[in-house]
Amino acid sequence: MFVPSILKFELYFLECTFIILDNERYATSADELSSIVGDTNLFFQEEPGAAEIEVMIAEEWGRRRGLATEALELMIKFGNIHIHSLILRAFCSIHHDYLTRVLLSGKEELGKLKFVAKIKQDNIPSIHIFSKLGFIQVSESQVFNEFTFELNV
Repeated sequence: MFVPSILKFELYFLECTFIILDNERYATSADELSSIVGDTNLFFQEEPGAAEIEVMIAEEWGRRRGLATEALELMIKFGNIHIHSLILRAFCSIHHDYLTRVLLSGKEELGKLKFVAKIKQDNIPSIHIFSKLGFIQVSESQVFNEFTFELNV
C-alpha cells in the first residue's frame, strides 16, 4: 500500500496520553496533583490500525493495586472506539486522495486493530499484566533488552 511520507511522519507522532489518578486520594483531598499516580499512552504507528500502548505507575504507593490493569483495559477500550476516527482525521487533514483510496478499498484493513507493548525483560509485573490482558509475546530484542507483546482485536 502506498503511504505518502508526510503521512507516515504525522501518524508516527500521533499520541494519546491519559493521566492516572488515585480515586481514593482524590475523594479525600479533591487535589488532582497529589492524586496523580502515573500515566498511560497510545502512540499510533505507521502501520494502519496499530498503536503502541504503555502504562507507568510512577508512585510506589500506587503499585500492586490493579491501577495499571484498569488503566490498560480502559485504554484498549478507548483505542477500539476511537483509533480509526483519530487516524482518519489525520489522513483527511494531510492527504485527501489517500483517504479516499483507503475508504474505497480497505474496510477490512480499517477494521483491524493491533496494540503493541514493548517491555523490559526484567519487568516481571508488566509482563504479567500484559499477558493477563491477552497480549502475546511476538519478539525479543537482545540489543534493547526487551520483549514485544501484541494484542490483536
